[in-house]
Amino acid sequence: MEAIDSSASTTTSHRIGYARVSSVGQNLDAQLDALHQAGCGKIGTFQNDAKVVNSLFGETWRIAGFEQTNCQLGFERCRKIFSDTMTGSRMHRPGWDQLLAYVRPGDTLVVTELSRMTRSLLHLLETAQALEQRAVHLVSLREHIDTTTATGRCFLAMMGAIHQMERELRAERAAAGRASAKARGKSGGRPRTAIAKLENARILYENSDKTAAEVCKVAGVGRRIFFAYLAENRRTARLGAHPTGS
Repeated sequence: MEAIDSSASTTTSHRIGYARVSSVGQNLDAQLDALHQAGCGKIGTFQNDAKVVNSLFGETWRIAGFEQTNCQLGFERCRKIFSDTMTGSRMHRPGWDQLLAYVRPGDTLVVTELSRMTRSLLHLLETAQALEQRAVHLVSLREHIDTTTATGRCFLAMMGAIHQMERELRAERAAAGRASAKARGKSGGRPRTAIAKLENARILYENSDKTAAEVCKVAGVGRRIFFAYLAENRRTARLGAHPTGS
């Protein structure tokens, strides 16, 4: 009897699809069709064994159809398409989390467009870096990105450079704005409350039956700064000095 090459299955790479819609009212049909055409989700010869399925995906999987609420899975050892029905702003998406647990080095993650996978440019770059560290390739059908090619890797590197440039430009604009305000005698933050207003509020508060909220409303001062002024006033009074304000 010939020996079975156990390394064959471990060296085989797979194209694994991911699809997402934001709400239950939307459907995944168009994305699933595109992913199937891209080579994802092909039926294979997986043995319908409960112990194997549970070891891979946990006991939440139902053997008949391999379906699960809010996400679906398929692989050549079943089907290789994961999906979610929720907004991309969610940090944790069941289908996405299971995809990340499933992919192996050499696999290729396929999405119909980058927005199905990530929330922002920064999240895209972080995700692409995490996939690269795990030797998982990325393909986006609409943007024609394929990180198995030099062009695809170059495109992602350019997006990273653009993101870094945008961050630096925002920092430069903010610094220029602060310098301009400082040159005009302005400072950042909220404007200071006039000491005269605080003192008038203190006198009214201590010589009437009005509440602090009523006094602050009449005097036009904030409650927090008013109570801070009262505390400072009492502290300096105990020391025999007059408050200088804040």
